[in-house]
Amino acid sequence: MQEGLVHPFDQLLCSGSFKAYGQVFNNWDPLIHEYIDLPTALAMSCDTYFYELGRRFYVLPPDRGHPLQGWANRFGFGELSGVDLSPEVAGLVPTPEWRRKAYPASQGFGPIDRTWKPGYSIQLSIGQGQLLVTPLQMTRLFAMIANGGNLVTPHVAEDVELTGTNGQPARILRRFGAQPAQPTGVDPIALRYVQQGLEEATHASFGTGSGVFGNFPVNIAGKTGSAEKNITLQVALKLGAALKARGVHVVYTRTTDTLIALGDRGRIANQAGGDLFISIHVNAANPNWKDPGAARGYETYFLSEAKTEDARRVEKMENASVRFETGSSVARDDPLSFILSDMQQNEHLRESMKLADSVQAHLGGVEPGPSRGVKQAGFMVLVTAYMPAVLVEIGFGTNRQDAAFISDPARQSEIADSIADAAVDYLNAYWGSVQGVANRVNGGNP
Repeated sequence: MQEGLVHPFDQLLCSGSFKAYGQVFNNWDPLIHEYIDLPTALAMSCDTYFYELGRRFYVLPPDRGHPLQGWANRFGFGELSGVDLSPEVAGLVPTPEWRRKAYPASQGFGPIDRTWKPGYSIQLSIGQGQLLVTPLQMTRLFAMIANGGNLVTPHVAEDVELTGTNGQPARILRRFGAQPAQPTGVDPIALRYVQQGLEEATHASFGTGSGVFGNFPVNIAGKTGSAEKNITLQVALKLGAALKARGVHVVYTRTTDTLIALGDRGRIANQAGGDLFISIHVNAANPNWKDPGAARGYETYFLSEAKTEDARRVEKMENASVRFETGSSVARDDPLSFILSDMQQNEHLRESMKLADSVQAHLGGVEPGPSRGVKQAGFMVLVTAYMPAVLVEIGFGTNRQDAAFISDPARQSEIADSIADAAVDYLNAYWGSVQGVANRVNGGNP
């Protein structure tokens, strides 16, 4: 707004895609087609609105410099925050000058590699491309928006002391103190429209986070992401309700926001005498992929040795939470426990595969993303469940379209219903086959 590229009430087209310079840049919502203003674009997280702003930055005359990157620097991106802990990284705000240095001709890069293309400005307008930002930098940005435009320096330490000897008091080597906030020069009126958009994102009916934050006891504003633990808990609770409605007895490993050790989740199912074990998860792209934000879709896993690099990636990601566990009752390195677990899991391997096939097939009726298929990997959460067991990745939290879908309460119900139908279909087929075997053993007598 301060660069004169847009007025807060200018109506720009929010559509499913944005075409410029022979390229197509997709919006997370492929079906939308309406003209909206700036606060609404923030609330709806409309990519194409900001793509157009990125294009307008790109076509500015050279004497204007690079104001998009300049404002990012003013807001603390690409700079050290000055926090009194180390080490700290500055991140990266890519510029044409940076690109020429990063892709030198001496290393075999050609002129096209060193050229700042329009797509780079368009991607940068929504925080994608080669932009690198730390969580601390994002926290400073939103604190700046909330406090009226002043960038604070994070402060956590009081002083550094050298322990005294022979009863002497500690000697203070260095004392730290809060630093005054630095004004960023952002126009208060422009900032107010940004605040309005962030408030509508969490409270307006069209806001991307209203379903999660709209009823919080305190006022919340922000560009909302999707926390896996909240999404999976909501889907799991809806799945439990859907299964109960179909006459299935349900035991939850958690019904509130608590951490249950991975190994203990299967144990809970075993103690309940469960017939099935279903674990709900949200996928995440590898940040080193060429276009991590584009990865999307759903997949269902059963327990076995991972066969592909992608399966090993998901296995490592889902097993990573073990580092936060402090109270698991399952011994991780007991050889006898491992042997017994392996024998019991082999017994259920084929049935787990059938259950995974059923879940994947039913999800295809509701999921907007592509099917990534039935896969196998060594998930710790499945190791101790001595019954047919699957892990369901309902979508990518790192993809805007998937994240919007799995965060929507109505869509969560659709996901839950499809998994419930899959489980019931599997159980009916399983018990039908068991009854058929019993009839054959008994000479055809029921």
